[in-house]
Amino acid sequence: DGTLYHIRWYMKPLFMVLLFPYCTRLPSLMNVRKSFAGKVMKDGDELNKAIAQRIAATSINSSTSSVITWIHSRFYPSFEKIMPFLRGSRPGLNNTLKTVKEKHYKLAVLSDFKWIKERLKGLKINDILFDTLLSTETEGALKPSPQSFNNIAEEWNINPSEILVIGDRIDTDGKGAENAGMQFLQITDKLVTQKGHNWKSIKELLENLPLLK
Repeated sequence: DGTLYHIRWYMKPLFMVLLFPYCTRLPSLMNVRKSFAGKVMKDGDELNKAIAQRIAATSINSSTSSVITWIHSRFYPSFEKIMPFLRGSRPGLNNTLKTVKEKHYKLAVLSDFKWIKERLKGLKINDILFDTLLSTETEGALKPSPQSFNNIAEEWNINPSEILVIGDRIDTDGKGAENAGMQFLQITDKLVTQKGHNWKSIKELLENLPLLK
């Protein structure tokens, strides 16, 4: 998610406030999800149930069903409510995406979380610019599993080696791209490194892509 917006310092505290009185479930959810990184489950329902069971086992007066309900009724709506606070943190993003589309490239959002359209709406990013919106959570295989990456390549009928993944995390986005045989470019909001590029340089790279015939 850090690809499409700059993750600000106040995101987590705001999230915690919105999740009150069950705010302590947020770090628990993130930690448990991390333990499922790269694992392949039968589907999204099996993954969500396994995550909820793990959280419920370490929470007082919690059940698997109550945690699943909390995720869908509180976590995701709160996640969506935060998005307007992050609008414009990638200046000119819509125009850049439009330029890339006009040069006949395909675009996808591949997120470990659901509610992709809702979050794009909150960010005021036009979802019709993307050919594919895919959640690894729905697929039952969080990054860096190559499953969802491969599914996009198959859907587009494009060799994975011809697909560029732009992500903010090397351990998930980068490793997932590597596992799927795709190219990877890290976007960073910290100091630019040999591997990491800021939004300004990535924006310039995308806008100067050659026209596809």
